[in-house]
Amino acid sequence: MLKLGGIITALLTPFNEMDEVDYDKLKQLIEFQISSGVKSIILGSTTGEGMLIEDLFGYYKKAIEIVDDRLTIGVTLFGNTKSDLLNKIHKINTLSCQFVLVNTPIYLSTSGNGLVEYFNLIGNNLNKPFIIYYNPLRSGQYITNTTWDKLFKINNLLGVKDASNDSFTTNYLIKNKNDLLYLSGNDINYFNNRILGSDGVISSISNLIPEVLLEIDDLIVTSNYKLAKELYLKYYDLIKNINVEPNPIGLKYLMNEKGLLIGNPKFPLVKLSFNQQLRLKNIYEGVKNEDISNWQR
Repeated sequence: MLKLGGIITALLTPFNEMDEVDYDKLKQLIEFQISSGVKSIILGSTTGEGMLIEDLFGYYKKAIEIVDDRLTIGVTLFGNTKSDLLNKIHKINTLSCQFVLVNTPIYLSTSGNGLVEYFNLIGNNLNKPFIIYYNPLRSGQYITNTTWDKLFKINNLLGVKDASNDSFTTNYLIKNKNDLLYLSGNDINYFNNRILGSDGVISSISNLIPEVLLEIDDLIVTSNYKLAKELYLKYYDLIKNINVEPNPIGLKYLMNEKGLLIGNPKFPLVKLSFNQQLRLKNIYEGVKNEDISNWQR
């Protein structure tokens, strides 16, 4: 089975003034992740605005070429109709990525049995392991524990990205996942879930501060829980407020403030409002120069 865990960055997508992918900036973002020590990224997720990229598979292909086997790469799959899913799966099967992040059906909620059929279709046709992206707030699709038990048995399932913010769901998934991965889907829940026994996080804020997330994770893995908690709490306000407006609006604002100049969110997402810019910038200024190398060890 593919070894995956720790800090997995849901990579931002940089756009130019024509709302096209800026591949020079994309290369810069990828190099920043590699030099920071991140081992895995996901393309086209919510943070990556995948649903707003016209030539999504062309983007996947070019990004994979830039990475050139230096990272473990996942791509995002979303769709509702069977023909659309099968068409996208066929394209993904030709890519040299290592895994796939699969959204639950969006807006058009189905039953538990419908979800099992949906993910069986994917598992039986995809030639790569996949992760279920569970985000009921965005998708409108809720999954019961009974349905999770059935989903756990699906062919090619690698694990779950849980962005439910529901501690009951979190506890159930971590307790019953067996050999599957449990990955936090929200940075704000990462620390508590990692202590509880999660395998890591699919992170948006690791676009901005990958070295911090990696240091916290290393402290947890080496059982330095007190130091891990202190470092996490130092960045807590930033992690908490980064999504004061829908992701990745705040994150893109701070990435531009950092000097990476990756452009604005793509319509219908808009720039961060002025008042929130001031607030978020003030929070970031308070921690951005913190030296966390071998933090307090």
